[in-house]
Amino acid sequence: MGIPRGFIKQLPRIRGLIGYYGVHRQEGPVDIDGLITEKLKIKLRYADFDQDEWIFGFSKVDEIQTKKRFIVINQAKPYRTQRFVKGHELGHIWIHPPEDLPLMCNPLYESKALEREADYFAAYLLVPKYALESIRKYGNSFDDIALGLEVPRELVHKRFEIYMYQNKMEAGSIPNWNQVAF
Repeated sequence: MGIPRGFIKQLPRIRGLIGYYGVHRQEGPVDIDGLITEKLKIKLRYADFDQDEWIFGFSKVDEIQTKKRFIVINQAKPYRTQRFVKGHELGHIWIHPPEDLPLMCNPLYESKALEREADYFAAYLLVPKYALESIRKYGNSFDDIALGLEVPRELVHKRFEIYMYQNKMEAGSIPNWNQVAF
């Protein structure tokens, strides 16, 4: 399926968020809770959705005060999954304007693209470039990186896709979608 085009178009904004808040400056797991609550001033809540196994979490924008945002996480999920869901929901808030959020609940709208974009956002946010470079430098595996960064292995795989895409783009072997008119 590849990297969603909508995500690629948002990469400059995503890089801006990461750079401005210094998210990847320290080694080890990204402080996703600190980024959400302290730096972005988004309310982070935990709820027990044990009865509904399919609920991992959700994000919400206050209908009256659009600056007020919430992320709710299913506390019954494993820790690594919770970290991924926080990044995923932050992706919805950061790259999807509030007017798109109701579309995600509309069965007539193809929301899979928005969900995939949020997944790739989480991967880019939670798996810094230096971690991927440790594959070549130290022989680390995707499992090693996932364990060290406290994220699911699938997230490392998605981030590696982005890393390879960016390397090819910089080499000029594929188009830069941010410069292509649609």
